Amino acid sequence: ARPATSPGIPVQNLSPAGAVATATGTAHRARPVRNEAYAEHLAEKFQTEEWQLRHRPPPRKSARAAVIGTLLLATVMVVALGGWWAMSAWRKQRAVEIDRLLKQTRELLEKDAYASYKEAGQLCEKILERDPDSLGGRSYLAYVDAIRWGEHGEPEGLREEAKKQVALAKKLGQTHSHLLAADAYLRYYGGDPKGAADSLSRFLSGSEGGTSALLHGTLGIIQMQVGDLDGARESLLLAQRYAPGDVRVVQHLAELYRRRGAGFELQAWTLYEIVLQRLSKDHVPSILGQARLLLERDQPEAALKGADRVLGTGEGALPRDKVSPRQVAMAHALRGGALYALGKAGEGAEEERKAEVLDPTSPDIQDLFGRRKLRAGDWRGAQANFEKAIQLDPARASFVKSLGDALRTGGEVDRAMEQYQRAIDMSPKATDARIARARVWRERKDWAKALDELDRAQKALGTGGTGTGLSQVLVESAEVQQASAAKYDVVRDLYVRALKADGASCPALFWLGQQAFEQKKPDDAKPLVGDYLRLCPRGPRAAEAQRIQAALR
Repeated sequence: ARPATSPGIPVQNLSPAGAVATATGTAHRARPVRNEAYAEHLAEKFQTEEWQLRHRPPPRKSARAAVIGTLLLATVMVVALGGWWAMSAWRKQRAVEIDRLLKQTRELLEKDAYASYKEAGQLCEKILERDPDSLGGRSYLAYVDAIRWGEHGEPEGLREEAKKQVALAKKLGQTHSHLLAADAYLRYYGGDPKGAADSLSRFLSGSEGGTSALLHGTLGIIQMQVGDLDGARESLLLAQRYAPGDVRVVQHLAELYRRRGAGFELQAWTLYEIVLQRLSKDHVPSILGQARLLLERDQPEAALKGADRVLGTGEGALPRDKVSPRQVAMAHALRGGALYALGKAGEGAEEERKAEVLDPTSPDIQDLFGRRKLRAGDWRGAQANFEKAIQLDPARASFVKSLGDALRTGGEVDRAMEQYQRAIDMSPKATDARIARARVWRERKDWAKALDELDRAQKALGTGGTGTGLSQVLVESAEVQQASAAKYDVVRDLYVRALKADGASCPALFWLGQQAFEQKKPDDAKPLVGDYLRLCPRGPRAAEAQRIQAALR
C-alpha cells in the first residue's frame, strides 16, 4: 500500500526504499534526502525515529516562548528564594530580639524591686508587639501586674490587666511558672487564699513543677500570709534550695522569723542582712522589715533610720521613683511608731496620718498601728485597728488572732476565745491561736482543757512533724504539765522533744540548761545556756541565763 501523502507534496520525490524506511523506522535510506523540509514533514507525519532531527532549531515562535517562560520561571524562583531568605532572616532577627527581651525581663523580676517591676512590664509590652503569641511575654506581664496591684497597692486597672493576660496565656495551651504564680497571687489577693494554695500544691505535687523555686516560694508566701508558718517555712526553704540567691525568697524567710516573735529575732536579722549585704543593698522590703524588727525590739532610733532611708532622707537615701506608694506609706507608719516610742506622740501621730492617707486600703498598716497601741496598753484603740485590718483582708487569720489578744488584754476573755476559735477555723495549722486558747485554760487552772487544746494543735500539724510550731506546742504542754505538778520525767521529755523539733527553741534551751546546772552537769549546761544567750539575748530569762553562765566559768 502506498503511504498517504499530504496535499501539495509530490509523491515522485520519494523513492520506494525511502518510503519503506520512513514507514518502518528500521531501514536506512538508500540516498540522502535533498529536500530537508520535505523529510522533516514526513518525520513529523509518521512519527519516525530516523527523521526526527535532533539538532534542528525549534520553530522561531516556540523558541521565543520557551525562553520567555524560562526567564519568567527563573525570575519567580529568584523572587521566591529572596522572599524566603528575607522572611527567614526577619524571623531569626525577631526570635533573637524576643529572646533578649525575655532574658532582660527575667533578670528584672529577680531583683524584686518596684522600679524593676515597672521596667519589666514595659519590656513585656515590647515582646507582645513583636509576637502576640509569646507565652513568656504574657506570663511575665500577668505576674508583674499581679504583684504591682496586690503588693504595691497600684490601681485596680492592673488587676484587670493581669486577669486578661492570664486568660490570653492560658489559651496558648501551655504552662509557665510565672503564669501559675500570677494566677495564685490574683486568687490570694482577691480573697481566695485556700484556692490559691491548693492550686499551687496540686501542681507542685505533679511531675512538672517539683523543682520550681518560683512556685515553691509563691506557695510559702501565701501560706505565711494565712498563718501556716510551719508550712510556709517548709516551702520557702525548698525554694531557697533550688535558688539560693533568690532575693524574694530570703526576704520572706526573714519575714517569717520576724513574725514568730521573741526568740527568733536573730534568725530574722541574719536573713535581712544576707539580702542587704550580699544580694541587694537597696532592697526596700528588707529595709522596711529590718526597721519593723528593730521597732519590735525597742530600738526606735535604729528603726527611724531605716524608715528615713526609704523616704529619701538620711544616710543611703533611696530615690523616690524606686519606692512604691505602699512602701512609702509603710515607711511613714514605721516612722510614726518610732517617734511614739521616743516620746514624740505629736510627730508620730502626724506620720501615721500620712501613712493612712497614702494607703487607706493597707491591712498591714492597720495591724502595725494596732500592735503599737496594744504595747502601750490602749486595747480599745488596738481593737479598732485590728477590726479594720480584718475588713481590708478577711482571709488573714493572724489579724483575727491579734483581735483576740486585744480583747483578752481588756478582760473580755470569752470574746477573745471566740476570735481565737475563728482564727483556728480559718487556718487549722495556725498554732498561735490554739496556744492562746490553751493559755486561757491554764490561767483558769483547767489543765485538762489546756492539754486537750494543745493536743489538737499537735494533731493539726501532723504526726512526725518538726518545726517551730510543733516546738511551741510542746513547750506550752511542758509548762502546763509543770504547773499541774506532773512528774519531772514527763516535763523533761516534752522539753527534749521541743528542742529536737526546733534547735533554736529558747524556752527549751533555758529549761534544759538550768536543769543541767542544778544537777551539777556543767558540760551539759554550758552549751545550752550559751545557745540561749546567743539566740535570745533579750529573752525573758536572759538575766538568769547570764548568772548561770558566770557561775559556770
